[in-house]
This record gives sequence, C-alpha cells and structure tokens, in this order.
Amino acid sequence: MQFLGALAQISSIIYSSFLASGVSRLQESVRTGGFDFYLLKPLDAQVHCAFSRFNPVPLLGLSGPVVWIFFLVLKRDLSISWGMTPIAFALLIASVSIRYSFGIGTAVLSFLLTKVSALQSLQASLLSQSHYPVAIYSGWIKVFTLYMIPVALMANVPAALLLNGNIDSRTFILLGYSTLSLLGSRLLYLKLVGKYASASS
Repeated sequence: MQFLGALAQISSIIYSSFLASGVSRLQESVRTGGFDFYLLKPLDAQVHCAFSRFNPVPLLGLSGPVVWIFFLVLKRDLSISWGMTPIAFALLIASVSIRYSFGIGTAVLSFLLTKVSALQSLQASLLSQSHYPVAIYSGWIKVFTLYMIPVALMANVPAALLLNGNIDSRTFILLGYSTLSLLGSRLLYLKLVGKYASASS
C-alpha cells in the first residue's frame, strides 16, 4: 500500500508540474478571450497552451515518495525488480497522459460552456483516487475503474510490474487506454475549437 501510494504521488506530481497549470490556463483563456493569442501563433494552440505553464515547485515534492520507496526497499526489505524500472516509468508517464487527457477533455468543454471548473474538480478528484489497490474494487465498480475511467490501473500496474517483475494484460490495457484517451481528447479539441468565439467577435 505504501509503495503504491508513493508511485501514485509521483504520477500526480509530474502532472502537476508539467501540465495541470496549462490545462487550467486553457479553460481560463477561452473564458476570457485570451485563447486568440494561442491561435495566432505558429504553434499548435492546444499543445502550446497545455505546456505553457511549467511549474517546478511541485517537483520538490518528488523527494518524499522517492525517499520513502528507498526506505521500503532498504529498511522493510521490499523486493523490487529494478530491471523493470524503465518500463514502470513509461507506465507512470502513460498514467500522466491519462490525467492530461481527462483534464484537457474537460477544459475544451469551455468552448461550449461558460465555466467548467466544477467538472475539472470532479475529474481531478476521481483520478486522484489512484492510490487505492485494485483488489478493493468489485462488481460493476471494478469494471468502471478498470475499463471506463482506469483509476485502478494508473498506479497499480507499474507497482505490480516492479513488485512481480511480470508484464501482464493490464500493462497493455493501460498503454492502450493512454493512447486512445490522448487521441480522443485531441479529436474532441479539434471538433470543439471551431465553436470558440474570439474576443474580437
């Protein structure tokens, strides 16, 4: 549980540093008309806006979960398959991309709605539950958290890979969901950006 929580925290910190502020900026710039400036630049407006607010402060928090993982390994004799670390990190990045997909997917709804901050808070709260073990879910809730909104996969899959050293079907489900969610959020953006009413209109 502690190892799972540390990995979930690392994923959350990476998202908070590199993407969260930019996603919030997108919905705010749409509301205020400032999105005009992104559309005028010779860059992809969605990508530029999402990555335009790198915040290094949350990265300082990485020391906590990293130190705790080493404590678990050295003092609690937690056995980790270190050779699987690059793959596990790639799975954590896949989890970050899922967070981004849901965040940007909610943010682009601001092209249609006046304010989507409540929806942003709802999806962020839901995805923040990734530190719970998949074993606690059952029935339709397990299906929902595995295949509809994969909150039960986001930290559980890289944790299981590091602890067991085996790549199973859930690894491919997480990678596939990450790819599809990125494509889905991109298609949603492309469909809705035409509804944007600029500040000059």
